[in-house]
Amino acid sequence: MNHSDKVAADKSSLGFEFQDLVFVEKLIRLSPAQSLGLEKLDDIHVATETQDGDIEDLVLIQVKHSVAPGNVTDRDIDLWKTLANWLGIIPGLPSHRKLTLQLYTNKTPNNQPFVSLLKAPRKNLQAIITHVRDTHKAIEIAEAQKKPGDAVNPIAKYVSVVAKATDESLKQLFECFEFHSDNTSVLQRLADRLLEVAIPN
Repeated sequence: MNHSDKVAADKSSLGFEFQDLVFVEKLIRLSPAQSLGLEKLDDIHVATETQDGDIEDLVLIQVKHSVAPGNVTDRDIDLWKTLANWLGIIPGLPSHRKLTLQLYTNKTPNNQPFVSLLKAPRKNLQAIITHVRDTHKAIEIAEAQKKPGDAVNPIAKYVSVVAKATDESLKQLFECFEFHSDNTSVLQRLADRLLEVAIPN
């Protein structure tokens, strides 16, 4: 294994480790009516059932870990890949009454236009849809102007999937969307929770 392969493997390993830690964090906060899944409906999912066994609330969590956290930007590949993934996942979900889609990231959402709209998506549905379609057009124009052999914009295929969805599908997606990001280490949050439930160090 050369150095580049080792770095890529280490980064991938860190991503899976972060996902596992988020899973454990959700596990120790689970209520008796809830069930938790890993790599089943999504990276992680939490289902809250009624006494009749129906799913009251379904939470899908996409976990995105970055070695150099930084910010979530308007052209963030993790953001667009997550949105495209959810559009494919939603139609096959089990019956539920309420759906929440959480992008769980160790990056911080910045104040660029699209990201700002996504901080309060239910208030900005039409503006979000317009921004998605405008972004797609801008990327298509930029791609058409490239010379043969130039690298393809890595977010182009994901933006295309999202932009070509119906307004109804996009409204359903963004009505459920939530950013989950903070600057506290997941390990620290786990330690804090264990103290809350009085488990000694």
